[in-house]
Amino acid sequence: MKKETDLDEELYRVNKKIKKHSKALDLPVNHKTEILIKKELGIIENILRGDVMPKIHAAIYTMALGILTYLLGYPKMFFVHAAYAAALVYVTEFFHKRGDLTVKVFYTGLMIIPLYLIYLYSNDLLSLVMTVIFMISFVVTIALYFHHSKKEHTRELHHSFTRTFLAEWYAHVVSLAIAVALLYYIPNIILMDKFYSLLYIIIFWIPVPTLAYFFMNKFLYLRFFEPIHIRKDAVEGLKHALAYTVILIACLTLGYLLTAIQITIQEKDASLQKIDTAILKIETAKARLADLPKMKVTTEVAEELNLLKQTLENKKATITENFGVGDYFSDRYFSVLLEKRQALNYAILNKDNAIETVADLERNQGKVGNRTFVEQNYRPAQESKDLEEYRLHLKKSMNHYSMLMFDNSLFAFVHSYSDTGMQIFAPGFSKLSKKTYYITSHLRIFRDMLLYSFDNIIYTAQNIENPQILNEMYRNRQTIESRQSKDLRYAVLGDNII
Repeated sequence: MKKETDLDEELYRVNKKIKKHSKALDLPVNHKTEILIKKELGIIENILRGDVMPKIHAAIYTMALGILTYLLGYPKMFFVHAAYAAALVYVTEFFHKRGDLTVKVFYTGLMIIPLYLIYLYSNDLLSLVMTVIFMISFVVTIALYFHHSKKEHTRELHHSFTRTFLAEWYAHVVSLAIAVALLYYIPNIILMDKFYSLLYIIIFWIPVPTLAYFFMNKFLYLRFFEPIHIRKDAVEGLKHALAYTVILIACLTLGYLLTAIQITIQEKDASLQKIDTAILKIETAKARLADLPKMKVTTEVAEELNLLKQTLENKKATITENFGVGDYFSDRYFSVLLEKRQALNYAILNKDNAIETVADLERNQGKVGNRTFVEQNYRPAQESKDLEEYRLHLKKSMNHYSMLMFDNSLFAFVHSYSDTGMQIFAPGFSKLSKKTYYITSHLRIFRDMLLYSFDNIIYTAQNIENPQILNEMYRNRQTIESRQSKDLRYAVLGDNII
C-alpha cells in the first residue's frame, strides 16, 4: 500500500497490524477471510476519508436541535444555532488536517466565544444549555484524546482531536434532545390528581430520561466512529447508561435523605434559639412592666406575657421530635417542621406585639385616652366570611391537586409577596420550564410551603392592623377597673388606631 497522505499512513498501519496478527494466529487465508478483512478496511477508510457529519448525522442533528428549540427556546434560535453548528463543523474540519494538537485545541476552544455571545444576546435556556454542552464536550474530548493516545490499537479511530470533539458535541446534543423530550412528556403519565413525595419524582420521572441520555450519548459516540457493530455498541451503551443511571438515582436519593436530615437539625437548632431569645425578651418586658403602677390593664398585659412564655416553653419540649427514614422519604418531616415553625412564628409575633404594648403603656402613662374616638374607630380583627370559606376550601383541597391549583390564584397571591421565597418556583418562558413547575407544584413540599406562606401572610396582616393583645384589651374595656387604668387602656388603644 502506497503511503501518500496521513490517512493512507493510518490505513497502512492498520493493514500491517491485521497481517501481523493473522500470521501470529496462523489464520488460514481464504476467500471469506480476505472479504472480511477488506470489509473492515473499507469501513476504516470510509471513517478516515469520509465526511465527519454525513447526511444522516446532519438530519438527526437538525431534528434534535428542533426538539431542543421547541422545549427550551424561541423559534428564531433554531436558525441561529443551526448556523453555529455549520460553522463549528467547518472549523473542526478545517483544522482536522492542519496544525498540531495545540493549534487544534486552541481554535476549537475559541468556538465557545460566539456561542456564549449568542447566550448573552438571547438570554434563553437553549443557548445556556448549548454553552454548557460545549464545555462538557471540550473537556471530555481532551480526556478521551489522551486516553486513546495511550492505547495504540484504538488510536487510529481517535487520533483526531477535532473529530473526537465533533462526535462528542453531536452525541451530547442528540442524546440531550431525547432526554429532554422524555422529561417533558413523562409527567403526563406519572402525575395524577394528588400530591407526591420528592422520592416519587426521583424514582419515576428521572430514571428513564437519564437512561436514554447516557445510552444514546455512548451509543452515538461509538457509532460515529464505527458504524457497523450495532449490537456491540448498543450493549456497551446500555451498560454505560445503567451504571450511570443507578449511580445518579442512588446519589439523588441519598443526597435528599442527608439534606432532609440536615434541614431538620438546622430547623430544630434555629427554633430552640428563637425560643430562648423570645423568653429572654419576655422576662425583660415583665421587669419593665413591674416598674409601672399596678392596675387592671397592666395586670392583663403581664398575664399575656406569662401565657406567651408558657406557650414557648411548651413548644421547646416538642421541637426535638425525631423522624424515621420513612418520614423523610414521604416528606412527612417537612409538613411537621412547617407546622411547628408556623406555630412558633405566631407565638413570636404575639410576643413582639406584647412587648410593643408594654412600650405603649410606658409611653402613655398619665395620659387620658379619647374614648369616643376609640369606640368609633377601633375595629377588632375578624375574618370575613369569604376568607373563612376560602380556608375551608383549602382544607378540603389538601389532597387534590386540581382543587388546590385549579386556577393558580393561590400561588399568584403568595408569589406576590417577596418574603415568602416562593419566587424560586415561578415558571420561565420555555415549555420545559413550565412543565418543571407543573411537576414541582405536585410535590407535597410545594403544597405545604404554599399553605404555610398563605397562612403567614394572613396572620401577619391581621396582627399588624390589630394585634391580638390589643384586641383582648379592647374586648375587656367594659371590665371594672380604676379610672387611671381605664384612661391608660383607651390611650394605648387610641395610639394604635391606623
